[in-house]
Amino acid sequence: MDNTKHEGDLYTTEEKEFIGYDLVEVPANSKGTMTEEKIVVNYYYNQPAKVIVHYIEKTTEKELEETNPETGEVQSSQVTIEGFNQDEYTTEAKEFKYYTLIETELPTNAEGEMKVEIVEDEEGNKTVNNTIDVYYYYEAKPFNI
Repeated sequence: MDNTKHEGDLYTTEEKEFIGYDLVEVPANSKGTMTEEKIVVNYYYNQPAKVIVHYIEKTTEKELEETNPETGEVQSSQVTIEGFNQDEYTTEAKEFKYYTLIETELPTNAEGEMKVEIVEDEEGNKTVNNTIDVYYYYEAKPFNI
């Protein structure tokens, strides 16, 4: 098949799929009419990554809950930070009314750089590892009745 194009001919390009990458946007010149000058079509991709911050009650290993200040409803205290490969991130502890942060178990990855890794198993199947989990541990405050 002859793929030769001439000035005035219509052309169409398409994005490609890459594991661990998302297309940012389709370029405006992805379709058009051939000209005498060279046409460069650039597709830009990024690698999404995220950090999930967990606030855990040490004894039960359960995620702590908090009250949403806007709705008054009880919800998960988990925080998700969205970003891209090599973005800097910083997390912080929260205060919970009936719990104390265990200072001796502060996470070593409380701040750092987001990363994306492509992992291949024995069968050659590739998966994307783009999530960092950060855990803050708490203990219940003692009650006096």
